[in-house]
Amino acid sequence: MQIEKFMEWQQIIDDIKTDDKNKYDIECVEADRMTMNDSSGLVRIAGQKDNFVLTPWSSKQVCRFFKIPFEFWNNVLDNEARAYLFNKFSHDNSSQFYVRCRESNDGAHTIRGILSDKFMPLDNRFVLEQLKEFVQRNDQYKIVNFNLNDLSMEMRMVLNSDGINVGNGNPDYLYGGIHLGNSEIGLKSTMVDSMIFRLICANGAIMRAEGQSFLNQNHRGFPETDFAEEYQDAIWEAVAFARESINKFNSLQSINVTEKMGEKVFDGMRNLRAVSEDFIQKIEQEFDTTNRNAYSLVNIITSKAQDLDWEQRLYFERFAGSVILNMAA
Repeated sequence: MQIEKFMEWQQIIDDIKTDDKNKYDIECVEADRMTMNDSSGLVRIAGQKDNFVLTPWSSKQVCRFFKIPFEFWNNVLDNEARAYLFNKFSHDNSSQFYVRCRESNDGAHTIRGILSDKFMPLDNRFVLEQLKEFVQRNDQYKIVNFNLNDLSMEMRMVLNSDGINVGNGNPDYLYGGIHLGNSEIGLKSTMVDSMIFRLICANGAIMRAEGQSFLNQNHRGFPETDFAEEYQDAIWEAVAFARESINKFNSLQSINVTEKMGEKVFDGMRNLRAVSEDFIQKIEQEFDTTNRNAYSLVNIITSKAQDLDWEQRLYFERFAGSVILNMAA
C-alpha cells in the first residue's frame, strides 16, 4: 500500500522561501538602544526608522530577562508599567542582543526574537539544504507532516520502501522515518529524531536512542561547515534506528500490560505535566476497553496526541517512543 505524499518537496521549498520574505536581523544591539513607548507599547531601536511590535514570544523572552512571569506581564501590567520595566532594564543593562525581525505585508515591523549576542542563526533554509541529499538519494521518501510558523518548523519524512504490514490480513502499514525540528528564534534547538508512522491513523511516535536525539544543537558555538556534515550524518543514523524500531513496535502486540506496568506508564505521563488530569484519565479509560496489550496503549497515546497543540503533541509522541523502547527491551 503506497503512501500518498501529504506535501511535495517543491511545496516545502516554496513555503520556506515565502516564509523567509521580509525577515531581517539587527545584530549587536546594545540594551540601552532599545526603548518602549509608555502609551503604545511599541519598541524603538536607535538607528532604525521604524517602531516594532513585540510578538508573544519576544515578550516572553523579555520577561525572562526581567525574571517576571509572562502571565503577569501580559494580563496584569498596562503599557505604562511594561514600558517602565523595559526602559529601566535597558538603561541598567550592558548586554548586547541579536534581534530578529519581520516586516509584514501592511508595513508593520515585529520583533520575532530577542536573543543573546552569542546567538548564531541556523535557519530553516539551512535544514532544507541538508535534506537535499536525502531527497536525491531516496525516490521513496514521503512527507507525512509539515508544520511551519513563526515559532518553529517541524517536518516528518518516511521511506515508503521500509513499510511493513502489521494488519493480519488487512492493510495496516508501519513506516520508519525522520522527524526534524528547528526554531529560528530560540524556542528550541535544531533536532533530528527517528520516528514511526502508522498510515491507517496517521499516528506518530518519536524514537530516541537512550533518550537522546541523533542531533540536538542549540543556536550558538558551532562551525557551520562541520555542522552541515554532522547534520547529514544524523539523518542517516536516525533512518537506520527507525528501521530497527518498526519491528520493536510491532512486537508490542504480544506484550500484555499488567496493572503495575500500566501504573508506571500513566505516572510517567503525569510527570510530563503537559496536559490535564482529565486528558490522561480519558486515555486510561479508552485503554481499559482494549485487550490491554502494549501496542494498543501506544496507539491510544499517539492518537490522543493529535488532539493537542503541536508542542504538547511532541511531548506525548516522544513519551510514546520511550514506552515502545522500554517495553520492547
